[in-house]
Amino acid sequence: MKKIFTLSVAVLFATMVSSQTIKILPGGYQVLAISDNGKYVSGNSEAYSSFIWDWQNDKVVEDAENLPEGSAEGVADNGVASVSTGDEGATFSIDGNIVRLPMAEGYPMSLARNINADGTVVAGCVFNEAYVSHACVWKNRELVLLPEPTMEEIGFEVNGTQAIDISADGKTVMGFVVDNMATYPLIVWQLGDDGKYVLDMVCKDYFNDGMEYTAERPYTLFFPTGISANGKWIALQVELWGGDWDYSEMRMARFNLETRQLEIAVIDGTEGIEANQTVETSRITNDGTMLGYTSAYGMIGREGLIWKAGESQPELLRNVCKLQALEEYDLMANTPVDITPDGKYIIGFGVTGTGDFESYIIDTTAEGTAIDAPETENGESVTSMYDLTGKAVTGGAARNKGVYVVKTVKNGKVSTRKVIK
Repeated sequence: MKKIFTLSVAVLFATMVSSQTIKILPGGYQVLAISDNGKYVSGNSEAYSSFIWDWQNDKVVEDAENLPEGSAEGVADNGVASVSTGDEGATFSIDGNIVRLPMAEGYPMSLARNINADGTVVAGCVFNEAYVSHACVWKNRELVLLPEPTMEEIGFEVNGTQAIDISADGKTVMGFVVDNMATYPLIVWQLGDDGKYVLDMVCKDYFNDGMEYTAERPYTLFFPTGISANGKWIALQVELWGGDWDYSEMRMARFNLETRQLEIAVIDGTEGIEANQTVETSRITNDGTMLGYTSAYGMIGREGLIWKAGESQPELLRNVCKLQALEEYDLMANTPVDITPDGKYIIGFGVTGTGDFESYIIDTTAEGTAIDAPETENGESVTSMYDLTGKAVTGGAARNKGVYVVKTVKNGKVSTRKVIK
């Protein structure tokens, strides 16, 4: 069943400190991507189906019947998302329209992993009957298989390829090789003057498949997590092998495709982040600013991170944005996942103290007067309201007599209590 609904009190600006605001989407939604223009957010719902959130108009579109077990990992500026559901990739728009992407002969399955800014190019892969993947793009819904490296060319065994992200203009595609150890090292495709994509085996100079140590290629993990909209930066997760089973912890890293320079984040304990602990990587902006999170080898214990361009190490996101909600999420699990090319909007999802998932979008530039929430008699702003079944209710519904759970904020402090009307 297609579900299109408008959210009122339940999705209002929840917290503000200085000039930054955060808007909460309750109900078990996990956001995964934001459009380059910052208008649309996509992800997975509690029902394990794809959704699109027009957060400025408080509108969520979900189609659990036709997009079951789906994942919307990318969304374009026009509100069209790339989705994967069942055995095939598709696009799904903010008006609820679903378009299945074509297959190739001998490839009965596909994944649509991301989409460019104007929605004309989708990056993903197709699978043959042996479940071996082949990276591809769909340009104006026409399937184009991307060139793959051979074992002789790249220096390790190739068991398939996938494309997982794409620049705003669709000319630079980021993906990985499926290697023996399933660490998925980085490869890139650049659109040539002849209209064909050319393979760039970036990982060849860095990745080691663990068969033989070499100082020239010391990284046993060289996994890409995002490409900047301008096609300049790659966000990476890396792990260094020092030989004799001496491995470092995972680190955030960024690679400049223009200068071919690799930069690895320093984690020395000076930014409130435990020294030398594992950190994981999310997406990256046009200037190289990145998101990530600390890892406790599981979800519980994650703290959100931001690694600014020109800095040597990341900072805790809550210390940069100074939002009470982020402090609460960091106590359980906080996962910032995407950021707009200009760094204005940050999205992510957190786990509340009651174990519920909530998604959020941060406007890092909003004025302090931008909070748009009703106030209680003592000056608190009501940010969300639920009935005793846990269902979010609108301001109109809450006028009826009954017992409600209300989340409020005052002076940056969030609290929850029951209200009897």
